[in-house]
Amino acid sequence: MISPNATFQEIRLDMIEADEVRARFRNPARVMRLADNIEEVGLLNPITVRPSKDGKRFLLVCGGHRLAAFEELKRETIPAFVRQLTDEQARQVEVQENLVREDLTVLDRALHLATEKAIYEVRNPVAKRGGDRKSDQIRNNAYLISNRFTLEMAEALDCSEDTISRTIQIAKGVTPELQAEITGTDLANNQAQLLKW
Repeated sequence: MISPNATFQEIRLDMIEADEVRARFRNPARVMRLADNIEEVGLLNPITVRPSKDGKRFLLVCGGHRLAAFEELKRETIPAFVRQLTDEQARQVEVQENLVREDLTVLDRALHLATEKAIYEVRNPVAKRGGDRKSDQIRNNAYLISNRFTLEMAEALDCSEDTISRTIQIAKGVTPELQAEITGTDLANNQAQLLKW
């Protein structure tokens, strides 16, 4: 479903800035497959961007592989939904779009869920474990709210809460350098090995 505050535009590629800190690294093989598919059938799902703070350019929210495929094809413009989003909202939209994808690796899914959980905890500070708890009632409420995140994610992704917790556990030991090293390798899909780190 398209957000009510979204407009549709054809945007010049040179007007779009892709943030250096993306939820997923670009996979060159996937970009090439996507470029071939776009050449054959066109772009079925436009990218999502938001206006830059100065209003002169656009910042990529969702669609890094699609944008790279258009660059590979030497296209000048790309179909895009333009949405008014804060930094936090943009990050959450990117993560949520990627979480429902079937082609995420175990590593990608872990990093996305960890990001989603961090955003959730910013919005619900009492959901974070630890902190200054003044009574058992507050502690019990915090436990229930914290568990609600795993329950909501489990329902959304059609899996168990244990699966969500284990997946988030993987992200805890992954630095950006390690993520860059693992991405595109068999290890990125080896949950048992990733859980050992």
